[in-house]
Amino acid sequence: MSSIEKVPVYSTWNNNTHPQWWRDKGLRKMVLCLTSIYAACFTFGYDGSLLASLLIMPQWKAYFNNPVGNTLGLIAASFYFPKIVAPIPAAWCSDRYGRRPTMFIGSCICIAGALVVSLSNSQNMFIGGRAILGFGSGFKQTVAPYYLQELAHPRIRAACGSLYYLSYFLGTICAGWFGFAVLGWQSEWSWRTLTLLQALGSIWTVLLVLLGVMSESPRWLLNVGRKDEAHRVMAKYHANGDLDDELVVNELAEMEEVQRTAVEANAISLREFIRTPGNRRRTAVVVVSASGTQLSGSVLISAYLGPILTSVGITSPSQQVALLSGLNMLGLVVVVLVASFGLERIGRRPIWLVGLTGQAVFFLVFIGLSAGYDATKNPMMGVATIPMIYLYFGCYCATWSALSAMYCTEILPTTLRSKGIGIYIFVLSIAVTYNQYVNPIALQAIAWRYYFLFFALQLFFLVFAYFFYLETKGMTMEEVGNLFDGKDQVEAIQARIYERPARKMDGTEVEHVEVKQ
Repeated sequence: MSSIEKVPVYSTWNNNTHPQWWRDKGLRKMVLCLTSIYAACFTFGYDGSLLASLLIMPQWKAYFNNPVGNTLGLIAASFYFPKIVAPIPAAWCSDRYGRRPTMFIGSCICIAGALVVSLSNSQNMFIGGRAILGFGSGFKQTVAPYYLQELAHPRIRAACGSLYYLSYFLGTICAGWFGFAVLGWQSEWSWRTLTLLQALGSIWTVLLVLLGVMSESPRWLLNVGRKDEAHRVMAKYHANGDLDDELVVNELAEMEEVQRTAVEANAISLREFIRTPGNRRRTAVVVVSASGTQLSGSVLISAYLGPILTSVGITSPSQQVALLSGLNMLGLVVVVLVASFGLERIGRRPIWLVGLTGQAVFFLVFIGLSAGYDATKNPMMGVATIPMIYLYFGCYCATWSALSAMYCTEILPTTLRSKGIGIYIFVLSIAVTYNQYVNPIALQAIAWRYYFLFFALQLFFLVFAYFFYLETKGMTMEEVGNLFDGKDQVEAIQARIYERPARKMDGTEVEHVEVKQ
């Protein structure tokens, strides 16, 4: 079907849902289920601002003897070291027992870790609790990106996927404002309360699992031979329970066809990621995307905004907390705008290229202003760094935050998806660990000169995106999953699926009415 580049195929299928998801009962249920998956990033996002808030908090610094340099780097990185190994058991658990149990286990581990951190009476206990938190967070983050896209209705799948990091920014905002609220407490319970609240997202996931709100991924159910259950889940969320809905029947047929061809190709081992040119290209995109989320300078800005602002003459703790909270609120707004208005109107590739270009430009100006302040101590140069930080961060959020996890999830075929996202989290965790351990040491040693490393990496990411990031607008997950194998492969799969009549459960054909565009 050559028209797929202009009109999404799924838009021509009859579907028993309201065009506006909030006015449809089945889609509302689906969105509620997805919120429990979005919560996977809350712990990660909360930690992104937690350290910045703790570094501004005199009570925490006094309790732990004002950690700096290597000690501070170890405290920061302790959350991320376990995330390097967590994707291995998480991917196995996800494929063996399902997406929902994996999310539940990871959430329970996070709750336990938050309790240990909040009750810490030594640096070692604090570090150990953060390690538990990090392992649980890695467990959840391995499965969450593809879990939510495997459940989402194709009409709003891209928006749902790009909103994955929404809870990340909710976490950063909560950590920032909670930190601001407890800043005046003259008690160690100021930082204890702040660290305990890191479990909020995990509590929400556990609650929805126990209440039976979360459903298992239909694609996983199909992969393990539970086709009828997969069909019911698809019908529940995508057609208000209508098992014979044309969209649901075609989605299921598409999933079965992709599963069949994948089994025939024996796509089950890690070797598959480098076996074919298409898979090698996918793997390169996954690795670079995971690196870019952490090595393009955002973690340096958000986690160490306090020291950065201090280095340009802005030393007030209240001003620093307010600027940090404003930065995180900007990130949330940008992600929502991109998800709501950008993905299916503008497309992925233009957003990638414009956003990455903006990052490099604004970051370079930020470096120049920081160097100027260091040389002249002119307060106006220090103040001028603030809009550059905000402009850079807005471009970052429009690309890496809104697109990275979603884009990697949709380009991976079903049988490689769990292992592929495991690779994504593995690489991301190594990059974050580097950031958290090295950044405070490098900032203390060479100050603003360290920024040039991230500028060079930004240029690399821009060039890579230009040559390797393909447009995926208007495609289903199965179509996108085969896009990197070439256009002929996509059209062959569509011909096998869409040119045959959709069939109901009793074997009769589904009546098709052409949808006017």
